[in-house]
Amino acid sequence: MITVELIIVQLKMASTHSPPRTSGSATRPPNADSSTSALDQGFEPTDLVWPKDEYGDFFEEILNIATAKPVSYFVPFGTFPEKITTAPVTEIAVITVKGDVEEYERAYQAAVGAKPPAMHDACYSITKIGGKQVSVVFVGWDSVKAHQSWHKENAAKLQVIGSYLETAALVHVPLKAHI
Repeated sequence: MITVELIIVQLKMASTHSPPRTSGSATRPPNADSSTSALDQGFEPTDLVWPKDEYGDFFEEILNIATAKPVSYFVPFGTFPEKITTAPVTEIAVITVKGDVEEYERAYQAAVGAKPPAMHDACYSITKIGGKQVSVVFVGWDSVKAHQSWHKENAAKLQVIGSYLETAALVHVPLKAHI
């Protein structure tokens, strides 16, 4: 099992402050400790430490561009294919599921089951946050345009998923540059 730390930040609309350059992002197995010589994903424990002397306090820097304190969630994934984060663009979606979670999962599998060439890989996990079932989805794409094209071509399948969404937030991030 892989655990991903998901940090949710509500950004100010017009920030002129440049966010700090991060030293990378990582997934890590649960119960990994500092005596581990190499984590499953190729990160050393020291890679997971924010370089405070170089960039300042992480949460203070984030507050410069945020409307509130960030919130962290640790989300377990059965697998987390490396192709997702090494793709040119990674889609990250956080979805509050309404209704039957198993039906949502079937609809999700039907929508992404036939992986198009522009999709590098995909995975999702469902966890409970604030008493609600939340699906966290990661998909590696060739480009934002490739994702948008796939979305148009699969609108009918995605409408089925839409009936299980209470809320959804989606971003595209070039994680490849940080690994």
